[in-house]
This record gives sequence, structure tokens and C-alpha cells, in this order.
Amino acid sequence: MSKITFECPDDILQTLSETPERFAEKGRLLIAVKLFELGRLSSGQAARFAGMERITFLDVLKSYQVSAINLPPEELAKDFFFNPEGLWDQAEPITSQDIAEVRKEMWHKFEQED
Repeated sequence: MSKITFECPDDILQTLSETPERFAEKGRLLIAVKLFELGRLSSGQAARFAGMERITFLDVLKSYQVSAINLPPEELAKDFFFNPEGLWDQAEPITSQDIAEVRKEMWHKFEQED
């Protein structure tokens, strides 16, 4: 495993009331959250980077207002509208607005689980 270090001015740690160890831990989590949000890491990879279990990482995302559902619209549509027989439900075309509404509903349900 690679080790990456960076310098942080003492006054920043004092302003944040953080120890270097705690600041590094929080920073690693913030980097993991952002890389997940940008789609650069999967949730499993981001969790491993943050040093926690995947389910814990997914739960932590709420506190950073990042959706745990980080799929492109096409993939999200496949997950919701692809049946076990491998056939698309052709009843109605799926629009970007439909997908946005599903994401919003899922996020709302996820927040209510607290």
C-alpha cells in the first residue's frame, strides 16, 4: 500500500480544533466521498480508502448530502426497468425527468430510514 503525506499549517489544525491524526482521518473520508461522488471510485473502493465497511460508508454519505445511488441515468433505468427474463418493458419510454424523479424519491426514502 502506498503512503501519501502532505503538510498542514499548525494554525489550520488549531482553527479546526483537530489533532493531526483526526484531521488525516477526516480528510481521507472527505477524499473518498468526493471521489465516489465524481464516479471515480465505486462505493466499495471508496469505503476501503476511507477505512470503513461499505455499508457504513453508504450511511455516512447522507451527512455530506451525497447520494448513495451514483449511477448514470442509463444504468439506473436498467436497474429499475429490466425484468428477470432480460426483456425491456416497452410500455412507456423512459425520460431523464423520470429518472430524476426516481432518484429524488429514493434519496427521500433513504433519508427517512434514520
